[in-house]
Amino acid sequence: MRKSQTKILLLKSGLVGGVNASIDFALFTLLTYAGIPYLASQYMSSICSGINSFHLNRRWTFQSTGHTNRGEILKFLVINLLSLLLTSGLLVIFHQYMGWPVTISKCFSMGIGWILNFCGNRLWVFEQSHQAYAGCLFNSDQPNDSSDKLDGYL
Repeated sequence: MRKSQTKILLLKSGLVGGVNASIDFALFTLLTYAGIPYLASQYMSSICSGINSFHLNRRWTFQSTGHTNRGEILKFLVINLLSLLLTSGLLVIFHQYMGWPVTISKCFSMGIGWILNFCGNRLWVFEQSHQAYAGCLFNSDQPNDSSDKLDGYL
């Protein structure tokens, strides 16, 4: 992947992640302040932001084309379920065992969960669209700049 493509992909992913984090955090905060237990709030807010995440990442960040197939949805659900389990576990550890405020705990768990989501989406869920980007590494028509080749590993 070329350096400029990597930067654009990371920027898009960051923007989508910011929108999803805002949805997740705002809904989580509203639900917990409304008296809903923090883990139930975690699940509800994560599901809402996950639906948004799928659509924005598929179409805009990773520019996946064609019809959505069951495999892609299943992979996305697996990644998001793993992320939900990780962030929920961290939320419990930070809030219940370490005594952090629930909103601070949510922020830290979301940040760690974003890493899992980005890597899973890039490497597994939307891999076919991502392979199109990677193809430019091995295309002889492209300039041979060794610094661009290293970006595929970042």
